[in-house]
Amino acid sequence: MAKVDRGSAGVEREEQLERLYREQGPKMWRAVLAFAGDPEVASDAVAEGFAQALHRGTEIRDPERWLWRVVFRIAAGLLAERRRSE
Repeated sequence: MAKVDRGSAGVEREEQLERLYREQGPKMWRAVLAFAGDPEVASDAVAEGFAQALHRGTEIRDPERWLWRVVFRIAAGLLAERRRSE
């Protein structure tokens, strides 16, 4: 398997996202839980938000702000999908 060469910017971004996950992840989860009323939706939205942030890497200018917005959009999408399938 080929070794992936990551520049320092990529490593720094991963470290920043890890710090954000530790500091903001639980707050995001509680906020999305209050919004959605479902712990599964909250868990899925936060996990997917951070996964997308890792994938996008340095494309995101302000990761904390971006993540807060994205986790709520993901949660809203999950709730809408649930309503459509009922």
